[in-house]
Order: sequence, then structure tokens, then C-alpha cells
Amino acid sequence: MHTDDMAKNVVKCCLVGDAMVGKTAVVQTFLDKDLKQYTPTVFDNYAVHRESFQNVNKFWVPELKKYARRRPLLILVDTHCELNNTSSSDTDKPVSIEEGFSMAQEIEAVSFIECGTLSKETSRKIFTDAVINTVKKKKNKTSKFMNLFKR
Repeated sequence: MHTDDMAKNVVKCCLVGDAMVGKTAVVQTFLDKDLKQYTPTVFDNYAVHRESFQNVNKFWVPELKKYARRRPLLILVDTHCELNNTSSSDTDKPVSIEEGFSMAQEIEAVSFIECGTLSKETSRKIFTDAVINTVKKKKNKTSKFMNLFKR
């Protein structure tokens, strides 16, 4: 495949979210890497913690829209859904699936995925959804462009 053709088929994925929400674990699981103890990384997702969930709309989505060259396709991921029934604090009340779907609609995400960080299947679904939705978006742009010439 020619280099220019390959460049047209590149899908860039960027996982964003608060610290320790499972971004690295999702990638490591997808790549079949062994999960180790938490390793801090420099820079999606929200966890059981309500503050982290609220930061999706308050901080992460505005940052993505501000710095992305094109309008990003968003996929909202609950990386700790297996922990959603473990919190007893009112301030850290677990985020419900309904709230997840509602937030996904509010931020205009193309999908909402509950993903236990150790699940190979669901971590693969995140990246598959990213590729499929990017391809759909590119096809829609192409067909709209081609329709201009049919007039």
C-alpha cells in the first residue's frame, strides 16, 4: 500500500480522563499486555467517582473540542463498571448506567460502553467502535461531497 493511501486510513485515538480511571489498563488489555500495578502516566473515561464523571463534561470534552483540529468523535467509557455497587458515600455515589447514557447524549458521543478494565472483549469494542465510526464519518463526508457534483 502506498504511503499516501496508508495515511488516509489512519485512525487516531486519544484516551482522556482523570488520573487512575483505567485508561492505561484498557490499552494494555487491548494489546494483550500483562496488567501490572498502577503506573502513573502523563495524561474518556470516568470511574465510579462522581467527580471524575462530572469532569468529562466540565473539563475533558471542552479540552478536546478546543485542541482537536477536527471535531472529535467521542466514545464515553465507564472503565470501572464492576465497582459501581461498592461505594457507600453519598458524595461518591456510583454513576448509574442511565447517567452514563444521558452524559453520552449530552456530549454527543457516538457510543457509551461499560468496560471492566480487565475485559479483553470490551476493551476491543472501544477501539472497534472508534474505527467503525471514523470510517462512517469519512464515508458520509465523501458521499456529501460527491452529491455536490450530481446537481
